[in-house]
Amino acid sequence: MSMQLISLSMLKQKRDMLDAILYLFDKHISAYTKFTANEAVLADELEEHGYPLNTIDRTVAWVSNIPKLKRHLESLALRDNTLRIFSAEEGKIISAPIRAYIAQLEKSGFITTTEREIIISCIMQIDKTDELELSQIKRVIVMVLFNLSDKYNALLAYEHILNDDNKSIN
Repeated sequence: MSMQLISLSMLKQKRDMLDAILYLFDKHISAYTKFTANEAVLADELEEHGYPLNTIDRTVAWVSNIPKLKRHLESLALRDNTLRIFSAEEGKIISAPIRAYIAQLEKSGFITTTEREIIISCIMQIDKTDELELSQIKRVIVMVLFNLSDKYNALLAYEHILNDDNKSIN
């Protein structure tokens, strides 16, 4: 019985923002179900799944902020194929393998410069309780792309990520 209480307590503690984002990814995108950025619907889903209110609020705000970031960055008219220099703070949070992966996605044409900046901004907004792993960030990237208007690019990126993950497993 006490082992069960410890497990439940540990599970409750791991209910952070990144976990909530990945839950939404698994529920909607990896299952190919319709994803809605409707704040009330997302909040209800996370609440039903047992996430704390503060995590729900931050996660819903994170998802809702993606289109706003896109509009803002598009207004800046960023040029494509620019070299991205990460700030010291970004370098501490976004590891070298994650930075290289984002650069690879941009270089291969999966994402634009604007999408790269949205992805980096979204990663920086995630509450970090542990070091971010590349496998988690790949799912976050697809989640970001699904919240942008071009779903086709998100599907291509998702397929690319699945193929990439399968290669590393074999």
